[in-house]
Amino acid sequence: MTTDLGERDRARITRAGLTALSERDGLALFDAATRLPHGHVVAAPLDLAALRGAEVPPLLRGLVRPARRSTAPAETDLLTLVRSTTAVVLGHSTVDEIDPQTSFGASGFDSLTAVELRNRLSRATGLRLPSTLVFDHPTPAALAEHLAALREPAAEQPRPVETDLVGQLCRTAFADGDTARALNLLRAVATNRPVITGPDGASTFSRLAVDGPGVPLVCVAPLTPLTGPDVYARFAAQFRGSHTVDVLGTPGFADTEPLVASREALLAGHAENLLERHGSPIVLVGHSSGGLLAQEIARVLADRGRAPHALVLLDTYQPGAALGDTFMPNLMAAMYEQPGLRAVTSAGLSAMVHYGDHTAGWEPGTLSAPVLAVHAASRLADGVRPVRAPHTPHSRTVETAGDHFSMLAGEHVAETARLVLEWLGTI
Repeated sequence: MTTDLGERDRARITRAGLTALSERDGLALFDAATRLPHGHVVAAPLDLAALRGAEVPPLLRGLVRPARRSTAPAETDLLTLVRSTTAVVLGHSTVDEIDPQTSFGASGFDSLTAVELRNRLSRATGLRLPSTLVFDHPTPAALAEHLAALREPAAEQPRPVETDLVGQLCRTAFADGDTARALNLLRAVATNRPVITGPDGASTFSRLAVDGPGVPLVCVAPLTPLTGPDVYARFAAQFRGSHTVDVLGTPGFADTEPLVASREALLAGHAENLLERHGSPIVLVGHSSGGLLAQEIARVLADRGRAPHALVLLDTYQPGAALGDTFMPNLMAAMYEQPGLRAVTSAGLSAMVHYGDHTAGWEPGTLSAPVLAVHAASRLADGVRPVRAPHTPHSRTVETAGDHFSMLAGEHVAETARLVLEWLGTI
């Protein structure tokens, strides 16, 4: 299970006060642990000296006294703090290797390093920071500016406890199997939210992998409450060195974001922004409802004479009555259980329903570009299968291990990426 650990992963383990075990020692310790009568045994070599004067994980604070927390840095030092902490998390020897304007995704961050950076900055500043920090503020300069704003006196005032009543009511309705009640409530919320009608602000881009010689991949974020560039973080990591990977996002899933008013405005805005950002052919990738949006964008690009090089649909289901009565409750139950970086909120849910209505009439169609459809082995509902690739040259339908979520962000993501890479090598 540790075969694919790189130097950065090993450095993170070392910073936690642990040292590597050889295969022989690991197996010997495992055998010894199984013969002990104790219910909980940790067989791990510790390097406690590495933790002296550093941040001590809570589990080890009975063995090493934590270092005194230093005074929070002045605002003028926040950029230096962010850059130096980023260098430590990425295993760089000097802060000079961290460009303030380069995105964290392009620097090699994934969900693990994102949380580690958040934890270190939270302890250094005394601020309570969200786990989505590096995705919400994607460069060191932007993050330092955000930290400075949080240090303002107004930001230190206690805030009232907020409850998401609409979100709670919808969760109950989905759990009861009353999907219609939840959707009607969320449509009412979406109708009263601010909207945008043009391409400005209709798209966001986050770069997760850089400098690959292959055709660039643009991953279209799913139209669900858990959306965000981090959805593709582990998937994109598999393409470093082979393909540049961007994530194309749609606004409206956070409280402060407007919705795109119509299907036409959404597709035209995404297509226009894509053409402005990418002058060369691209591979469009879409997971779940992101696949529906990716295919619609591909059609608009083709109409403008700029068809994508290829389209990849990752466990994308055709909307409509064919999904049956159990699909939506099953999907929502799985979504609420995901240990992701984002919560399921009424803002995200109302955006999901708003954009879901835009794609309600979607049907698989024939594109000039080849299509790869990757299905998860574990279905979201009995008797319902994801969209298959069309019967066109080079198009294929394949299956990967795992379920709707683990195929992209869990233990099976490497297998999913391998199938995509192998297929791209054939077209």
